[in-house]
Amino acid sequence: MVTDFHAFYRKHADWFQDELGVYKNEDDVDNFADEETLANWFHLEFSSVVDWKECIDEILAQLEGINENLGYPLDIEEIEIDTEEETFKALQMIGTHFSARGYHLIDLESGGDSYYLFIAPIKDYDRLVELGGQIGFRFSTYE
Repeated sequence: MVTDFHAFYRKHADWFQDELGVYKNEDDVDNFADEETLANWFHLEFSSVVDWKECIDEILAQLEGINENLGYPLDIEEIEIDTEEETFKALQMIGTHFSARGYHLIDLESGGDSYYLFIAPIKDYDRLVELGGQIGFRFSTYE
């Protein structure tokens, strides 16, 4: 948990500036008033919440938006899925497409009827599971 945003920024300034293109100086950190704001911003930029009956076109559009921020070579526009396909099956098809390119479509398991989706390199998945497990998170992939 981040409790001192200025210290967090100083420690990760290069990442904020180079990878995310945000924050030109430490004073900008005050724009994030609390952890929830940071989490919400991160969520909007790098993850997607998909309802169990979400429209397939909307899922693909959300994943394209995430990938614009990540810049992975996923070729999402090449994915062809019948718009009537059920969400779980569509996520499996998308996950298979991503896996063929070296990435996982990852769900942060919530126990509810929504999917909390992230995209990450396959090589990083075991580390994600290890770190998430330390704070009680569970992940699964679609393939």
